[in-house]
Amino acid sequence: MASQAIPLPRTSTASKSNLLLRVFPSFSDLAFIMPLVILFSIMHGTQALLGDGDPGWHIRTGQWILENHRVPQTDMFSFTQSGKPWFAWEWLWDILFGFIHQTFGMGAVLLISMTLIAVTMSLVFRQASKLSGNPVLAIGLTVLTCASASIHFLARPHLFTLLLTAIFMILLESRRSGGTKIYWIFPALMLFWVNLHGGFVTGIILVSGYAAGGMVRALFHGSRVAAAVRKNRGMLVTALLCFAVTFLNPYTYHLHQHVITFLADPYSYTHIQEFQPLSFNHPASKFFEPLMLLGAVAAVWSLVRGRFDHAILLAIWLHLGLMSARNVPIYAIVATPVIARSMRDWFFVLGRRNLTNPLGRFARWFRSFGHEVTPFERVPRLRLTSVAAIAVVASVLYAPNPPESFRPAFNSTAFPVEAAQHLGAPGNRVLSIDTWGGYLIYAQYPSRKVFVDGRSDFFGDDFENTCVDLFNVRPRWKQLFDKYHFDRVMLPPDVALVSALRLTNEWKAVYQDKTAVIFEPVPSSTKASETSSAASRAQKNDVTATSAVAVEAVTIPNHKEKRGA
Repeated sequence: MASQAIPLPRTSTASKSNLLLRVFPSFSDLAFIMPLVILFSIMHGTQALLGDGDPGWHIRTGQWILENHRVPQTDMFSFTQSGKPWFAWEWLWDILFGFIHQTFGMGAVLLISMTLIAVTMSLVFRQASKLSGNPVLAIGLTVLTCASASIHFLARPHLFTLLLTAIFMILLESRRSGGTKIYWIFPALMLFWVNLHGGFVTGIILVSGYAAGGMVRALFHGSRVAAAVRKNRGMLVTALLCFAVTFLNPYTYHLHQHVITFLADPYSYTHIQEFQPLSFNHPASKFFEPLMLLGAVAAVWSLVRGRFDHAILLAIWLHLGLMSARNVPIYAIVATPVIARSMRDWFFVLGRRNLTNPLGRFARWFRSFGHEVTPFERVPRLRLTSVAAIAVVASVLYAPNPPESFRPAFNSTAFPVEAAQHLGAPGNRVLSIDTWGGYLIYAQYPSRKVFVDGRSDFFGDDFENTCVDLFNVRPRWKQLFDKYHFDRVMLPPDVALVSALRLTNEWKAVYQDKTAVIFEPVPSSTKASETSSAASRAQKNDVTATSAVAVEAVTIPNHKEKRGA
């Protein structure tokens, strides 16, 4: 059946039917609400979006910029790195969401974050549907994409990278198929991207991939290099402009130096979970694996069919997705439309070459079914279902007593919400983990500065190793205590250092709940009056505390954890 709009007779009944169809949910609406369903049915809703402490320091950075009318050049959040040069490279997101939080509260930050994810998935579906000509196939692939990307559903600046990746793919594919010739839109979008998130490198890779594909195609068909360059000069110049525009940021080329240094550092890939490969035991891997296998086959198929740009991008992002979990969502967004285009070919070939066997009959039926659905999907919709879904979420978020999965606040079982109120004077130097550092900045800055937070690119390898030595009670842990002069220690109960401090007569627990333990130093007069048996135990505490690591399974919480559907 031809995939064209259904002609409707000019009668009042037909007009009513057309109106009903326009308000009826579409597959695009389904793609829009899909991440909302995953968030609130499987991932605990707002608690997942606030799964680490980074939104806290991002929001406070934005509010600092609004108050001071400039971007920060040095650190103002920690007492360990105060005054050290710092790149707030996502300053535009910080300003936007700092203002939103200041005006409408955390609920608005979470609502807009959910909307960004939902719009991204809707765009992925629409592009996959366009390239495959089969909305049913496209929505199936979008399910895999959404579930794979769920490992990075966090209210952080990278959501703009996911959205802009989908937009770039739509624009690049339109240009490839003879659609838009507006090249300036890419560097214009890149100007925002470089100031929103460090993932702007993705945009350069995408544009360069399509430019390289055009060059290879021209050379493959016999063109000389000069002729191939002339034929693809539009995309080549666009790629160069996109790169040049990235220097239009408050830190100019220093930002590029910082990004290169950080990405080249092996520490991130061995210690920070989201930089490590996605474990195939992870729940999201069951959705990533089909996309990975389909992408590998689609890359070979695209190469055979002469779609070199598709093959190049699939190869690049499949490699990056296997290297690091943080690249899995980007791979899924890039690969889904290309896989949809390839599967369109596969069903056509199977239907033509296997006329009698079940596989051929299924391929012909599936193509026919997709063609029958397509005209209904192409009818312009009012998107009332999508709007209603966001409205329902907003109404529950701002309800007087929302369910736990809708509460616009950090989860008290993952963050020291109660314990932080027992830290004493604002000037106290508190030792805590990086995830909680981001929360403490959100909850208590500027009255309190932190030991460490989630800015791993800022603190660097040496300091991160210092944290590992402290939390795991390595031999120099006491020297580090003397170096930083802590007034309080606030840690999860299962960290080895907690066991060590319980064995010493120099610190005592003054507060404990299921989430956190707080220690404060014992006054010297109290220590002097202790019994001789306690003194003997104190002499042995270094050896005993160090060995605590061996007798206790310890997991140091990491501020970038892999999660997902």
